[in-house]
Amino acid sequence: MKLLEDGLDIPDDLLADQERRELIFLCGAGVSKPVGLPLFGELVQEVYDTLRVKWDRDPVERVI
Repeated sequence: MKLLEDGLDIPDDLLADQERRELIFLCGAGVSKPVGLPLFGELVQEVYDTLRVKWDRDPVERVI
């Protein structure tokens, strides 16, 4: 099964396992990036920008 035309093809047996609650898919925050949604840090920045509040990242958050 493909959720997106260019996306990953998920085998039917994995989907069946998931429907039987025998499998859980764990996806990272970047899984929605290819469809144009922001990463978590980008989303947080957009919220602060919209609120017109300065966001001073903690040093541990300054990865990028």
